[in-house]
Amino acid sequence: MLEYDLIVSVERACAEFDHCDVAAHDAEIAGGASEALFLQLERLLLRPEAASDISLELVLSALEMVHRCSKKCIKQSVKAVGKERALTLPCRLLQKYRRHPDQGPTSPIVGLVLRLLTHFGRVICVRQKMSEHYDLLASLVHIVASECEDAVRMPAIELLAEFAYCKGCVLVHVGGLLDALAQSCLSADTDVRQESARVFLNLSVAAAHRQLLGWKNNVLHAILSCLQKNSTVLRQYAIAALGNISACAENKLRLAKYEQGFLVQVLLFTATATAGEKHLQQDALAVLANLTTAHTAYLLCTYPEFFNVLVLHAANDREGTTQAGALAVLRRLSSFVGAGLPQYHGFLDALLRALAGKNAFTHVAAMLREQSSVPANRQALLYFPGLLNSLGLVSLETEAARRDAIEALRHLSDLDDGSTFLASDIIFTALATAAALPEEKDHLLCVAAMTTIGTLAVREENRATLQRNCALFHSLLSILQQKASVEESLTGSLDGSILEYIFPQDVSEVTSGDHHPDMRKRKETPPIRKKDIAILAGATLLAISGIDAHRYYV
Repeated sequence: MLEYDLIVSVERACAEFDHCDVAAHDAEIAGGASEALFLQLERLLLRPEAASDISLELVLSALEMVHRCSKKCIKQSVKAVGKERALTLPCRLLQKYRRHPDQGPTSPIVGLVLRLLTHFGRVICVRQKMSEHYDLLASLVHIVASECEDAVRMPAIELLAEFAYCKGCVLVHVGGLLDALAQSCLSADTDVRQESARVFLNLSVAAAHRQLLGWKNNVLHAILSCLQKNSTVLRQYAIAALGNISACAENKLRLAKYEQGFLVQVLLFTATATAGEKHLQQDALAVLANLTTAHTAYLLCTYPEFFNVLVLHAANDREGTTQAGALAVLRRLSSFVGAGLPQYHGFLDALLRALAGKNAFTHVAAMLREQSSVPANRQALLYFPGLLNSLGLVSLETEAARRDAIEALRHLSDLDDGSTFLASDIIFTALATAAALPEEKDHLLCVAAMTTIGTLAVREENRATLQRNCALFHSLLSILQQKASVEESLTGSLDGSILEYIFPQDVSEVTSGDHHPDMRKRKETPPIRKKDIAILAGATLLAISGIDAHRYYV
């Protein structure tokens, strides 16, 4: 067929195919229009003399039009033509008409190819095949990197975003991809920035890509730039991508150090300056939680406003989601900080300020119990203003936090040198309340409270404090006398830390495990007996009276 005749026939076809009736396009595909047009396109590309742009443009226009059909017919068309052939021919056109910065406007043929590929991408199995076609991906990356018009770059970036989410996609290995996307994220066009950020997000979903993304400075710069823009969708993509990247263990320290804390500062700003966008605040706090490890805890604590931002949310009972996020950061931090850290004072201050929110009581009590269980932390905790009384108040006000608060007080009362702290009326009231609990499930708490009272009573000033408060002193005497008079058995068990105050034998022999089942049965922790509670209550009575206190509690 002569080229003139081809042009005339394809023009007629375009006039016939240029409509939006999906059913009619399905009929055109069923009639073989797609196969005929792909055959003509192949002949034009393979002929010895170069085909005119007009011929190619008309054939591509007709192909794009007929593929406005349903997904089912697109799949049938690609299958009839052959997947490899259906992708290779458009790819050759993109390579032939690729634009260089010193050339004029991009050929309309490139735009038509991209629209045809967009139709193909609607079908999952075809999209999967496209995501594995390296030459096609490389051609699309070149379009993104070649400073084409935004109207041409946009569909290319959209295709890359879809391919990035496909399983087994080789996109991340295409040379120049990350640099091209990073540059696009700085575009003046909001839509281009948004789609580029979506590509980063979809790439970061695969765990294998996260380290690569986290070690490219221009990628981090681009994502942080998006996070500081006004577009809500753009910021959502950016913070989600950053969350995935921060989940990679190899990236955490590098991200925490990035640009001398710039990344952390942007996260803190996002967590506070996005009023009305609570999901962004929640995501920013989640990224901070991801970054908190044994290697980064010290570094995070040094950044200005870090604790202030966490307290702002941790103490806000009205916003449960962001409150939980801030408490999660503090809880992770609690696992890695100690009295040896210069910022430990700031950490403890943040915990006490978080108690302005009642929902934070249980979390803060658990963190203080964890901190007090480390002997090296106890002096710092004891001398921190208001901490001991805060534990007492938490125990009195919130039943769910009572066990952790009393356990923290028990740890703090037992110092290595045999000394103990000077207790206030609040602390003794909290301990007396815990010791008075009658239910069987609270007997462990009761034992912990009586043990702490007995240990504190070693100090003369504490016995004097008790005796000055007559109501408290007589209430405590009544509680202990009642406990000391009971001898019936209970169900339950005591842990080793409490057993040492009741049983004379070696605690390690009682609580140590053994892999042999018979040995394990013989060495199980003995049940709680009311007789044992009575013995401890009697010892506590002697202690607060100043009789043989050292014998029982030193």
